[in-house]
Amino acid sequence: MFPLDAENKTMVTSTNRLIDKVKEVIQFESGVFIAIRKDKKINWETDFLPVTEEDEGLQHPFADIEIRAFDYSYFEISGMDFEVEKKILKHLE
Repeated sequence: MFPLDAENKTMVTSTNRLIDKVKEVIQFESGVFIAIRKDKKINWETDFLPVTEEDEGLQHPFADIEIRAFDYSYFEISGMDFEVEKKILKHLE
C-alpha cells in the first residue's frame, strides 16, 4: 500500500510522512509501528527490522511504544510507560 524500495520494503522516517501515508490506508494487513523520542538518533539495521510475528514486548531498544497490526483483524500495543498506557486505554474504552 506504500511505495516499496528495491528490497521490497517501505521505511517512513518522519512522523509527518507517516501521518500523510496512513491517511491513504483504510486498514493495515500487518506492520510494526515504532514510536521513539524525536531526540534519539537511530541507525536502522535493515537486515534486522522488527516483524509482526515476534515474541511479546518491545523489539527495538529505544522504542517507547510499538504497535503491531495483524491480518486486518486486530493490533497490539507494547510499551513501558504506564502514563502513556493510561492515555491509550482511555481512548480504547
